[in-house]
Amino acid sequence: MRGFVITILSVSIILLVLLLAISLRNNQLSMERALIEPLPLIYAASATDSIAHNLNKIIGPGIDIEETNISTIVVIRDTMDPFNRSVNIGQFENYIENYFADATHSAISLNFSNISDEIIRVYLNEGCTYTNNHDDLEIRFTPDSDAMASRYEINFTTPKVRLNMSKPGNDVGGDMEVTLHYTDLNGTEDDTVTLNSDENNTYRIEYVDGTNIQIMVGMIDGSVVITSSTKNTIGTLVLTAVLPTPEVDTRIGYCYDAQINYVQGDVRKVTQICK
Repeated sequence: MRGFVITILSVSIILLVLLLAISLRNNQLSMERALIEPLPLIYAASATDSIAHNLNKIIGPGIDIEETNISTIVVIRDTMDPFNRSVNIGQFENYIENYFADATHSAISLNFSNISDEIIRVYLNEGCTYTNNHDDLEIRFTPDSDAMASRYEINFTTPKVRLNMSKPGNDVGGDMEVTLHYTDLNGTEDDTVTLNSDENNTYRIEYVDGTNIQIMVGMIDGSVVITSSTKNTIGTLVLTAVLPTPEVDTRIGYCYDAQINYVQGDVRKVTQICK
């Protein structure tokens, strides 16, 4: 009888140990699934972020966005030039869709059709638009209609010889402060005025070769537009826009007018290329 009891107790202990081991193993597997299952989503987010970062290195513009308690400050660094970027864009597209996709065990297709014609367009903070047309040599920044810029600082430099320069006129005490730092081979012109955002306020610079550049601020939508009368102009731009603080749920960042279709396993992500 005593031996029977000991046998029952031994079997019970073995069963308890076995059940405990199975439970621990199931918990381990559950934890591993909890850790592993989100990885494709993390890989997708990391891949799109990496693609946006490298695309920015190829075509620009440089963008910095800073939020304060009372405003959002957007700084854009870019060039006005007629150089064709389609070859670099095509090479980058081929690299991502083939080598990068193979290395990450994913399938990637890119849609660069809206930037292949030398028009680089970027959407900022879900409302503002920045466009650099390298074909027509026109740069345009347009703020959100519900969040107009209160201040612009425009730094523009070009290696040309100036004949004369006309400015918008006297400070009219409007709703938009504009500071221009313009530099060419003649030197630097600085101008700070307060203008009306719903009027066409134009700086016009004429050169000895008969060409001109116009820097227009306002024009109903409160935008900044820089145009050249010739396609052989080269210039560098640093544009600072002070905008209202965006709504709480507004995405802070920028997106290209380009799309990515990313597939890895059961995860598929179709979205704009954003940073």
